[in-house]
Amino acid sequence: MLDGGLLIVAAAVALLFALATLATLRDPARHRAVVAALDLPGWVGFPAVAGEAFLVGALILAPRVGGFLCAVYLATLTAFFGYRWARGYRLEDCGCFGTPHAVGPSLFVRNLVLVLVGMTLALGGAHGSPVLALVVGACLSGLGVARYALATGQERPPYVGPDPVHRMARG
Repeated sequence: MLDGGLLIVAAAVALLFALATLATLRDPARHRAVVAALDLPGWVGFPAVAGEAFLVGALILAPRVGGFLCAVYLATLTAFFGYRWARGYRLEDCGCFGTPHAVGPSLFVRNLVLVLVGMTLALGGAHGSPVLALVVGACLSGLGVARYALATGQERPPYVGPDPVHRMARG
């Protein structure tokens, strides 16, 4: 059984990701501006929205799995921002939540704390229902991506893998 304190922590982190997702969906142009400022292709916004929406369901329904995924997501994002920051990119807005927050030491500390919180949930949280978390997370991701696509006018991310038609034609 999930300890009452960890249940509150899981709900708080899920709320944090829900607010982040809603802020992105409310102002997708701001999010795309951050993606462009990082010299990334526009389709990068899709997995970001999908990942954050998925984490909401995972943290609530399977805190152990959700905590682990939260820690991995934030560690990856923070490492990327840190790499870009070290290479001279200076962003006044990380694209997080509804208000601008500069990429820099305070963002790195905040995200590190959230990574540690995620790992605490991963190590001490209940298993919950990973299958239900997967289904609900996938539904939330799909809704988030659909809303992002409608708001940005981009139908879908481009397919970047091997071309299956050419592969089949060549034999």
